[in-house]
This record gives sequence, structure tokens and C-alpha cells, in this order.
Amino acid sequence: MRYKPGEEFSIVEYNKPQEKTVIEEPAHTDVSIYSMGKDTEINAESKPCYRVLFLHKGKIDAIVKDHTGTREIWKMKERDSMVLPPSLPIAIQAREDSVCTEILMGEKMHLKIVEAGKPFWIGDLLTYEEGKSVSRKVINSGFITMWIVAMDKNISTGQNISTGILIITSIEGEAEMDYEGKTIALHAGKFVLVPKGIHYEIRTHDQQYKYSVIVEVE
Repeated sequence: MRYKPGEEFSIVEYNKPQEKTVIEEPAHTDVSIYSMGKDTEINAESKPCYRVLFLHKGKIDAIVKDHTGTREIWKMKERDSMVLPPSLPIAIQAREDSVCTEILMGEKMHLKIVEAGKPFWIGDLLTYEEGKSVSRKVINSGFITMWIVAMDKNISTGQNISTGILIITSIEGEAEMDYEGKTIALHAGKFVLVPKGIHYEIRTHDQQYKYSVIVEVE
């Protein structure tokens, strides 16, 4: 597996787009990474569950189809995320070289602060508070939950133990993670996989730090 637990990695660096080519990599259960050359397209398909797209690089269109052809076009730019609703044929078209992650969520979702079909940048969904670490639940499907966490300077989350598989995404700033006795530097735009049952702690120093965490309950 290219994405080793407990090591920071870059999805974009590992999945550089190739001209006129779409490459799909099943990175984990219900998680796929797509590397798309400019003007390529993933054919329209209807899935019975909600899914979330995270665009790491480039610009893409999510094109909603029906029996008459194109019904709607939802545009995404770099760093946008979007919830795609179930039971709609949706094609993905790259307007420039692009890399995105798709996570399958479930047939039902609790959406309170984001709306299906509307692009959002997750960093806009939570503000920092002086001297605190604050968090907010963004998406919940029952077995997959996504949180955003904003940490002020010079604070710690304290010791945690992962209750399921975690995908931690650094959104902005820098921090460090204690992972089973070793220290991992955390940088914006990078990712860390944390298996279930791992002890970890995140600390900030002279920068504020914002990250998202996707929890997959087995």
C-alpha cells in the first residue's frame, strides 16, 4: 500500500495527471482517488449512496444527466469539496489537469452546514478561538463522520485513541503529531492515515492549525 499509516503523504504528488488519461486508484474501502488529464471525463453513473468529492488539484465539473442530456453543471475549483446526492447519473469532467478523492458515505446523510451539489471549502466552516481547540461535525452518514478542528497556537489535543480508521487532512498551518511514540510533522495539503486503536496527540507551536478528520467506524 502506497499510503502507509503513520506517515504524512501528498495525494497530488503520488497521483500526477497524465495527458488524455483517467486513472482510478482504490486507496481504501469506499475511498477512490482519480487522476484526470485535462478534458478527460469519468462517464456518468448513478450510485445508490451519497458520496463526497475533495478536489486537491485543478478544476472539474460534476455534470448531472437525465434522459434529455445535461441537466445541471456543478463547478469545482482547487480545494473545493462537494457532496453528490444518490440516484443521479453524474459525470465528472476535468477542465484542467486534476486530482480528486471520492468517498462513498451511505444511503442516508445528516447534512446541516453543507448542501448537496454546492461546492464548499472546509476551511471556511470553522473559525479559530483564542487559546482553544474547537471542532465541528460537518457530515455524518452513520458509519462515516467528518469533523473539522481549529487549534490556536501552543496548545494540544491531549492523548486520544482512534475509535475507527482516521483520515487526517491538514487544511492550513503546521503542527506535529505524536503517533505511537514517534513525531510526525503536519503540513497544509498533506494527509495521515491512522488505524483503529492508535494513541495519538496533535500539538501546535507558533502557528494556528486547522485540519479535518474522517472517521470510518468498522
